[in-house]
Amino acid sequence: MKAAGYFAGLALLFGASGAQASDAVRGEEVFLSQCAACHSTEEGRHRSGPSLHGIWGAPIGAADGFRYSNAFREKHQTGAVWDEQAMDAFVERPRRFIKKNRMAYRGVRDEAQRADLLAFMREQLQ
Repeated sequence: MKAAGYFAGLALLFGASGAQASDAVRGEEVFLSQCAACHSTEEGRHRSGPSLHGIWGAPIGAADGFRYSNAFREKHQTGAVWDEQAMDAFVERPRRFIKKNRMAYRGVRDEAQRADLLAFMREQLQ
């Protein structure tokens, strides 16, 4: 009986770690379908939006070589950084988080997709 509980616990443990890994994989799919047209993940390779390389934990509006809108420059002046809370709020509704920004993108309203995207970004864009 104890062995059954032990194996069930292991299954939950390994299942949970597998779920976390697949979150980042699904997040990459969200990134490719909704973000990659405007943003690169390669350092210094800007498109119509800045490269997101190294964005996690970085100051908002600070990618070298990218010309930010006044809205992003103003946000940068506040000392705000791209942490979990800021990224979640921005990805959900960009124009609510940074008013008058020039992004045409409306955001990821689906909570599960947004969580997956953030998992990808945490893992790949530090």
